[in-house]
Amino acid sequence: MKAKYVKAAAADHSSGNVTVTNYDAIYVGGAGNLKVDFIGGGTVTLENMVAGQIYPFEVTQIYNTGSTAYSTMKTVVLDSDTTY
Repeated sequence: MKAKYVKAAAADHSSGNVTVTNYDAIYVGGAGNLKVDFIGGGTVTLENMVAGQIYPFEVTQIYNTGSTAYSTMKTVVLDSDTTY
């Protein structure tokens, strides 16, 4: 089954780190690297993220330093509380 996203919030990390809670995926608006903390632990720089994609990652932090995936669309976190 696919996730149905019912909530979204902009995560503009261009001017600083962003703390994220209760989101199930990340939409990346600009190609590049994205440094994040995963909900289960661990800090990782995800390299060569493709613009316009939704990644099913649950993260708690999106970093400014180490991230280059910026665009006018920014990064958006998505929440799904239902499936179909």
